[in-house]
Amino acid sequence: MIESTLKYAFEMKDFDFFMTRLESLPEKAPLKDSDKAIFLGVSRSTFSTWKSRNKVPYYELLQMCSHLRISMDWFFEGKGSPYLDNKKDNNLQKTTEPKEELFIDMMKKIIPEIERAQLPMSDEILSVMVKTYMNFKDKPGANLPYILRAVAESQRKY
Repeated sequence: MIESTLKYAFEMKDFDFFMTRLESLPEKAPLKDSDKAIFLGVSRSTFSTWKSRNKVPYYELLQMCSHLRISMDWFFEGKGSPYLDNKKDNNLQKTTEPKEELFIDMMKKIIPEIERAQLPMSDEILSVMVKTYMNFKDKPGANLPYILRAVAESQRKY
């Protein structure tokens, strides 16, 4: 129950934004919707549902970025280059946990800090918190709960 709740709790409301980002990937943009569904690893009906509802599950976007080695900074904020540099240390590549377990663990740590700081569950806040989690989860000596709490508090608009 908690898995499905976490998996689909965070949705981007702008399908067009998602498609624009996807289509702007160098050499990766299929033209037909059926090709895009295959590219994303989802069924055509799932893709059609996203399109008709004008929503894409946030979880799916994280999975896509991880699988295709797309920079989350670029995808969500338009910063930097589209793809992660293979030469750089990358926490997504190093993980041996199944993606679903990683996602659930991440959300179990992120959600309480967002709630503690009384922040909205917006795409902007989630993006910042997910990037923070991914950047520090494997760092030796990093106090991840403290870091997440500090980042959440820094996002408050007083």
